[in-house]
Amino acid sequence: MANPIRSDQIESTFWQSRLGELGGIVEDANDINQAITIILTTPKGSDPHRPDFASDVWRHIDKPIPVAAPAVVRDAAAAIAKWEPRCEVTSIEVFQYEGSDRATLRVRVSWKIPGTGFEETLEVVL
Repeated sequence: MANPIRSDQIESTFWQSRLGELGGIVEDANDINQAITIILTTPKGSDPHRPDFASDVWRHIDKPIPVAAPAVVRDAAAAIAKWEPRCEVTSIEVFQYEGSDRATLRVRVSWKIPGTGFEETLEVVL
């Protein structure tokens, strides 16, 4: 078990628990990346306390890329804009994920923090 971080060791205003690491945290850009990952990999309606939380991108993973890509871009952009207001999406690209024998998509999200010049790109496998 990892040593949990103490609250007086957190230097960021924005942070959350790191997924898959007991006692770990993510801060700043890593926090936003993790939030976007959670938004895109959680099916809308699966959180009983927030039934509108997340996205509908999962509905498109079995469709051919030319059909799925525009729908994934639309649904991902809308969900990120709604649930992660700290960033602004600059582009979303959809690719077939080559590391699996099942229907899976890879979504590349580029985003920025307005007014700071900070930009980041994240890939999420659905």
